[in-house]
Amino acid sequence: ATAWRERSNSIFQRIQTWALLPLFILLVIAITLVCSLFSVFTVTNADFCTGTASTLGSPDASVAAILDAKLYPTDPAYTVVSHFTLGCQGDDPLNDMHLLTTKIDSASAARSDFLQQVTVHDASAFSEALGISVEELGTVLGKISSFDESLSTLDAETANATEALDCQLLNGAYTDVTYNGVCDTGARALTWMFTCLGAIAISGMSIITLRSGWTYVIDFVDPTEAQEKILIWTRRIMMRQWSM
Repeated sequence: ATAWRERSNSIFQRIQTWALLPLFILLVIAITLVCSLFSVFTVTNADFCTGTASTLGSPDASVAAILDAKLYPTDPAYTVVSHFTLGCQGDDPLNDMHLLTTKIDSASAARSDFLQQVTVHDASAFSEALGISVEELGTVLGKISSFDESLSTLDAETANATEALDCQLLNGAYTDVTYNGVCDTGARALTWMFTCLGAIAISGMSIITLRSGWTYVIDFVDPTEAQEKILIWTRRIMMRQWSM
């Protein structure tokens, strides 16, 4: 305000010109660059969420296009990602894990049947049939029991992994993150950030551009008054130079 009223002293103008204004200009430039980055992020987000030209409005098409561009359909990663992101379509990549669980259950059932047969019948008859002593048969049965505990642990871990990797669960999480997070909340956040930073940048540039108080302002009312003001400002400039 003092600059507009021609009452600002030299110290104030030096601090403003060489300290405050450069920082303000750098801040405006930084905000402009960040705003440009947010504009790129906003466009990228819009391209991802709108899908391809054939399936507009679906980010699933973008995921499928990325998979087709980066991977082959025979790659395991292609099968896994496409199955869990595109509505559990195609072969379940966990089929081998389900088969392993079935085989573990079969092995555990066979072990239980064998131990039951040994318990029902005389152990000496089994030892004679196997050509080993009763003590050795007891050692074998103990190892079988330990093996059964390992099978039970492996069966439980496999079942937990299968449950955690259930397609409906993972596809629901993917849908929530992609549709609600990235394409809804994320898009609105990027839009607001771009708008606010753009407004700040434009306001800052307007202040810098329109602030005529940086320089000496002369209002030319008439030639005589203008000449008098020129003389006054010339004297002030010369006095400042002498004082320096």
